Amino acid sequence: MTREPLCLRVSAPVPSTPVVPGLAVRALTVDYASAVAVLVERIEAADALPTRTTPSAVAEELAYSWNDLAVDSLGVFDGATLRAWALVDRLPGSDVRAVRVVLHGGVDPELRRQGVGGLLLDWQLARARQRLAASDSTAVGRIMAGTNDGEGSAGHRALLARAGMSPARYFTIMRRDLTDPIPTVEPRGDVRIVPYADRYDEATRVAHNDAFRDHWGSEEQTAEAWAQGRDGFAPEWSFLAVTGDGEDERVVGYELASRSQEEWPVVGYTFGYTELLGVVRDFRGRRIAPALLARAMERFRADGMEYAALDVDSASPSGADDLYASLGYRRRHSDVVYTIEV
Repeated sequence: MTREPLCLRVSAPVPSTPVVPGLAVRALTVDYASAVAVLVERIEAADALPTRTTPSAVAEELAYSWNDLAVDSLGVFDGATLRAWALVDRLPGSDVRAVRVVLHGGVDPELRRQGVGGLLLDWQLARARQRLAASDSTAVGRIMAGTNDGEGSAGHRALLARAGMSPARYFTIMRRDLTDPIPTVEPRGDVRIVPYADRYDEATRVAHNDAFRDHWGSEEQTAEAWAQGRDGFAPEWSFLAVTGDGEDERVVGYELASRSQEEWPVVGYTFGYTELLGVVRDFRGRRIAPALLARAMERFRADGMEYAALDVDSASPSGADDLYASLGYRRRHSDVVYTIEV
């Protein structure tokens, strides 16, 4: 049962910068993006994660306009070397169901079990509560942190649990062998599948807000938020379901894909990734989603990809996991979202 939020309009105390003996702690800037990317790669390799965060994704994350790195980030430095980092990311949106803050960060594997991670997490939670307190919304405040369910991330999960956070959602990462036959799927009714084009972008945002308004952790995307967070976006692998003509033309479904070449040598195969897939409510049940996925898989394969990949909320209200399984997608691993509501 969702708890009533604490009074978010009451100012929260300003978190003090943690003291790490022998190391310097200061705010990050966008100029540290390369250093953060190097550290993230070391952490993910040490934890044997099956995926990798690209340097361009790190740079994009640090540049989000809705955060102020001077107060929303910290870096722990050993001389000029970044040894740990933390970011408190206030996700934009309508704040109708929840005001959301996501915690990002990590500690150099050589510096673990020395209390650095706990100090940074305490600071993040305090800063997150401060950002929630600044919201005008009366919706519940939700602090979130993502991690992996593998053995390498056990320490991170334990740290989050000790801080009072609990696993709230599991997201299954799935892949589909493109050497297997790809079914031919056509949507029912007056719906056509077309390649993504910029002129459809705003209509796609509108369709996404309709399609995801009943999904956990999702809030209505503003135009500003929709335009950001597109690291690796591959329009040539993306497709839309459209109905009507002229002024009556409408996007009723979408498959937006990304290309992550930096990951291919690490995971050992090439793949195209479906970042977003959705169908507006009044057009569900017309085989639009499988038609979009089939087109994307055909394009992935035509461009030499070995696999199609995506992730799905294990408790998706649309039953998407069943759809993906029926099209040949198989589970590879899971990510976990830990939360605490205030």
